Amino acid sequence: MGLLRRIKRPSLPAALVGVMISPLLAWPCLLLWFHFLRCGPTRYADGYSEARFLRLREGMSAREVESLLGRPLERVSQADGEELWAYSNRDDDTCDFEMRWVYLDRGRVKSIANLHWDD
Repeated sequence: MGLLRRIKRPSLPAALVGVMISPLLAWPCLLLWFHFLRCGPTRYADGYSEARFLRLREGMSAREVESLLGRPLERVSQADGEELWAYSNRDDDTCDFEMRWVYLDRGRVKSIANLHWDD
């Protein structure tokens, strides 16, 4: 029976150290995935240009906005009669993204959202 060797099991303290360290090693990976990898990049309307977006001014007509930037990703009617034109969007409601939105009131630009939305 000299061919069979007895396999040595790890001692209890070594096993406990492994159990305690495993979550510590997994936690940074989970944070990396949640913060950087879970969400894709900001989605923009076809033909979107940051340089052209920066040329927007309050008071411009809807027609001027569309000729400058093209069709938005989405047009949303607001309860107060205003309209939101979204030229950028995100993967889901918990993702950060570059917000490029135009708010129109009676066919004219009322305000422009040009910011990084940190969610």
